[in-house]
Amino acid sequence: LLLLLLSFATMSIAKIAERLHLSKAVEKKAEELFRLSVQKQIATGSSGGACICLAASLCGTPLDQDSVGICALSCGVTVKVLQGEMSALRVALPTTDSKGQIKISDLAVKFGCEQATKTAQKILDRYKMQFKAAQRDFVDCTRPVYFAAALFTAVQKLKKKGDKIGLNVKKLQEHCGYKSKEFKNVVKDLEKSETSRQNTPLSETTNLQTQSIETKKRKTLDDDTSSMHAQKKATKVKQRLSYEAWASQYLS
Repeated sequence: LLLLLLSFATMSIAKIAERLHLSKAVEKKAEELFRLSVQKQIATGSSGGACICLAASLCGTPLDQDSVGICALSCGVTVKVLQGEMSALRVALPTTDSKGQIKISDLAVKFGCEQATKTAQKILDRYKMQFKAAQRDFVDCTRPVYFAAALFTAVQKLKKKGDKIGLNVKKLQEHCGYKSKEFKNVVKDLEKSETSRQNTPLSETTNLQTQSIETKKRKTLDDDTSSMHAQKKATKVKQRLSYEAWASQYLS
């Protein structure tokens, strides 16, 4: 019965992926998620559609509402039922890679705020860039609390823009295993970093960009000059060797 269910689900996933013109990467991820749902004993005959939806989000290509509707229709269920299956599957989702490191994208999918993934990653990257090389040894931004705080900050930022998005902070804390006080401190630091970036004068940002461009131009010019010197030197050596060969033949 289990093999029959797996076989049916694989066929269903392949058909839905083809109908929505999804990549092979999404299709394979969906199959992987279905095997996980079987392992966790939460799989049903219509779980293929939920796996497709979550797989697309995990691969960075989330489905729009029309595509979600097609998934539900293909599985013979309503969108509400499909969303219920997605919620059940999110609970079982791992949020770490092969090295045991948490990934923001997987964390976002697990807690149903996929649209905040890119914003959260950018917030964390900008925060890390403000530290000098020597300081980075003292701030370990790979700890779960930083990923959770970045995701929370991104969700709050999108909410202010009018996006309908939410995040269960209590469950996030339970999942990542950090202390509430530490989480609040990190969120405060991230928000301060974002505020500082927004308040940076445009002229200062332009100057930094100009300096970077000028540095690249100088490097290119230096490389070209070095190349020309090398070519001239090689030509002189070649001419000297040719003269010596001629001289030894006719002047000896």
